[in-house]
Amino acid sequence: MRVATLGIGYSDGYLPEFGGKVSVVIKGKRYKTVPLITANHMMIDLENDREVKCGDEATLISSAKNSPLTADLLAAASGISSYRILIGLNPLLPRYYS
Repeated sequence: MRVATLGIGYSDGYLPEFGGKVSVVIKGKRYKTVPLITANHMMIDLENDREVKCGDEATLISSAKNSPLTADLLAAASGISSYRILIGLNPLLPRYYS
C-alpha cells in the first residue's frame, strides 16, 4: 500500500467519521481515506499509484455535479447535516472557487 498524508484533520473540521468512508481527488483520480483521521492529519490509500507526488493538490469537498465529494455525501457518511459540516470547517482553510 502506498499512502499520502494530508495536513488536515478533525481540528480543521474534517471529521473522524469520514475515515474509510469518503474519498479525495488528486490529479483527477479518486482515492479512499484510511480509516484513522487524527486531529491534524489524514491518510489516503494511493493503491500503489506512483503518479501522485508530494505537493499535489487534493480536493476534499466539491460542489461539482456528480462529484464524489459533496457536503451531502460527507453528511451521509458521518450522520450529521451537510450544513454542520460546512460551518464546522476551519475558516483558515484555503478555499478555491471557479
